[in-house]
Amino acid sequence: IEQIVCKSRTKNSWQRLEPRWVNINIDGSTLMSRQRAAIGGALRGLSRGCLVGFEMVTSMADIFQIEV
Repeated sequence: IEQIVCKSRTKNSWQRLEPRWVNINIDGSTLMSRQRAAIGGALRGLSRGCLVGFEMVTSMADIFQIEV
């Protein structure tokens, strides 16, 4: 078994957006046993508040199609 060792670490954190910009977070997942996929996302503004969100359950597809 090949082992992979990570020697660097990236720290991600929320940063205040510039005026008139929004942050878009999108994700997808699959449930293989039920042949279903879920997609969801949120748009956030300057104050970290959620401007709008969405979700959708769909039939199974390739995980790369779900993520796009």
